[in-house]
Amino acid sequence: MRSEAASPATGERGRGRHLGDWLGVAWLLLFVLLYLSPALKDGPSFAPSDLGAGLSNLTSGAVALSSHCVAPPGGLPIATCPHDNVNGDQITQAIPWNTTNYRLLHAGEFPWWNDLEGNGLPQFLNFESAPLALPSLLSDLAPLSISFLLLVAVKLLIAGLGTYWCCRLLGARPLAAALGGTAFMLSGPLTSWIGWSISSTLCWSGAILGALIWAYRSPRRAAPVVLLAIGVAFAIYGGFAEAYVLLAGFFALVLGGSALAKLARRERPDPRGAGRIALGVACGLALAAPLWLPGIAVLRASIRSGTVSAHGILAHGLALIFAQGYDGLPIAGSTYFGGTGVGALPNYFEATSYVGVVVLILAGVAVLCRWRRPAVFGIGLATLASLLVVYRLSSISPVQRLVVDLHLGAIDVDRALSLLALGLALLAGLGAEQLLEGFSERATRRALLVSGALVTAVVAFLGAKALGGLAQPWLALRQASLYWPVATLLILAALTLLLFASHASTGRMQVLLAHRAELLGGAMLALESAFLLFAGVGINSYSPAQFPATPATTTLARLVGHSLVALDQPLPNVSCFRLTPATGFYPAMNIGYGIDELAVHDPTAPAAYFSSWPIKGVGQLPVSSCPPGQPNVFAPSVNTVALARQYGASYVLVDPSVAPPKGMTRVGKVGDETLYAVPGSSRFTFVRAGAPSGDTVSSVTHPGDATYDVKVHAAKAAVLEARITDSPGWGASAGGHRLKVTRFGGTFLGIAVPAGTTVLTLTYRPPHLAPSLGLALAGLLALVAYALAARRRGTGGGGENLAPVRQNVTAPL
Repeated sequence: MRSEAASPATGERGRGRHLGDWLGVAWLLLFVLLYLSPALKDGPSFAPSDLGAGLSNLTSGAVALSSHCVAPPGGLPIATCPHDNVNGDQITQAIPWNTTNYRLLHAGEFPWWNDLEGNGLPQFLNFESAPLALPSLLSDLAPLSISFLLLVAVKLLIAGLGTYWCCRLLGARPLAAALGGTAFMLSGPLTSWIGWSISSTLCWSGAILGALIWAYRSPRRAAPVVLLAIGVAFAIYGGFAEAYVLLAGFFALVLGGSALAKLARRERPDPRGAGRIALGVACGLALAAPLWLPGIAVLRASIRSGTVSAHGILAHGLALIFAQGYDGLPIAGSTYFGGTGVGALPNYFEATSYVGVVVLILAGVAVLCRWRRPAVFGIGLATLASLLVVYRLSSISPVQRLVVDLHLGAIDVDRALSLLALGLALLAGLGAEQLLEGFSERATRRALLVSGALVTAVVAFLGAKALGGLAQPWLALRQASLYWPVATLLILAALTLLLFASHASTGRMQVLLAHRAELLGGAMLALESAFLLFAGVGINSYSPAQFPATPATTTLARLVGHSLVALDQPLPNVSCFRLTPATGFYPAMNIGYGIDELAVHDPTAPAAYFSSWPIKGVGQLPVSSCPPGQPNVFAPSVNTVALARQYGASYVLVDPSVAPPKGMTRVGKVGDETLYAVPGSSRFTFVRAGAPSGDTVSSVTHPGDATYDVKVHAAKAAVLEARITDSPGWGASAGGHRLKVTRFGGTFLGIAVPAGTTVLTLTYRPPHLAPSLGLALAGLLALVAYALAARRRGTGGGGENLAPVRQNVTAPL
């Protein structure tokens, strides 16, 4: 293994290098602040409240522009919503779940369960609420009004700083590392998902890769292994289980490719380094066991289990890597038209992939100059694999078919775009270092010209396509998207020609051009950062409040309290379940208003919700009679007393176009809708075959989201039906004895209550919690033991240098 001690070339300038790192970090922080600067004008809440308000009659009018914030239909009119009008899941999922975490934690309760989603769903184990993700933990320290904005800022910083550090470990100087960090941090694939929990996992990818490199190279330190374990654990706690598989595959290709390149150089990989990597990853998995070990049961029972999402993006989507907005933007003055026609792409935020022509040119330089070197070969291989996984390069789609054949079809491969951006950013950082270190070398200049020519050719091809084939105004939008790439290429071409000709200059110009490599590198950093900032800064939405109140929401909260509210949709004489609600709140939006609604939009919703349909005797229709809807939306239209009682709904909110349900009592108007009370409906009722008995439920208290205390009168042994979603982890006890809990009614809990019982308690804790906590403790103890052993071996006062000397940029991973 090569020594990582500082050489005279770097060690003697330690202070200067330290200053360079401070400047590099300051650059990243500056651009995070600039990216989030609209919050100073529009409001501190990172949330499309205008879009959310337009999804419900109860909230319409809460924001002035809400009526305009609707995704354009197939006719493709120019959008009038000022910000992203398609990424509604931020306000209908991510922010409500973050709000639940915040409220429960600040009330002294860990967010195990969310009782405001239908009949309740796991909160911690839904793999998207991410209460233990580092950005979430830090955002909980701020007021709720700005907590989500802080969460986003922390994710951007983790992404930027992690990639910066990884570039430094690979030998890049601060300027080149800052370019790589900025490129990933503000890339389209990451920022388009920055409001989702998947970015809480993917933002760690640069830091984890850096920790892998450091752990492999440093035999005497404990810190690399500890940092690797922490990074892995926090990435898992970030949630979004499919991101785990994507990350694991990417890192495996980087390490495997690096090892192959090392063998090709007739060098043997270090098995001790591989052992340190394995130890760090294993400890990280153990630390995160409280999420993934109990969560396996939830994922297996979810509606998303077994579905196939690995379709990939059509090859036309490759254009979006070069030009932001080539298929339009979902903001005012534009419209996203990539999702229509023969070459249809996914939604904007799922297809956008811009990284900037500067990154593409520099990545080409790295590959052309350093492809034989292990680090570049490994990262390049993983980047190429990410591209092939994301994009369907033919109608046969062999790569995506392979993913399905490997039983990984439930993974939405489009989301590997962020890893494609990471690979390009890392290669760009190494390409920038190649320019800074070897600008005078003929091979470097040739690589710059070849790479620049290839990128220019692609941009020219996209420009030719933008001259026809579309009607106005979409043709004009496509042409406008090329302004930045073309201007950047022209500036770089002019500057490069000037620097190539610098030998003919004299006087002051000669002195200035003595630093021509730094001038070109600085110009590339500035151009790349400016492009990424202006490409994304106007896409996201900000507002004064995430869930602005209206008279209707205030009235509904006052009338129903903590009772479950069902919806009677405008479908006369039809009772279906997989519908996008036109009545009440859009699912999960109700969480922000503290109202429990019988509607769920959650990929981890149990499949039993859907498979239990139809339930006999309550007026439900077969699945075949229901109109199609979103696969993970469960929002039953409740139009009978029997159906309301089946779910324990005490109230039903009825659309004005629907006839009043028979047998219900009118409570009053809520906006344009009418609220009805359901007689005899309760979350808890006794069930007994044969004649009715005197068993009764006298009172129910709910001291926490995951606990119910039920006072009963049970003269004889009976079964208490608790209309709480049957998710693994619920238990019941009475008088210090555990009671038998079974599934009842297809989706709920049935508790065997012994005769004479007066009080019973229902409590939810994730299944296998004790062994998972034991694994976490074992992982922690293993790290402590390794650190103590490393200390006994002695590291001295100096140890290895974090940033290897310039010539060690080729050191294997």
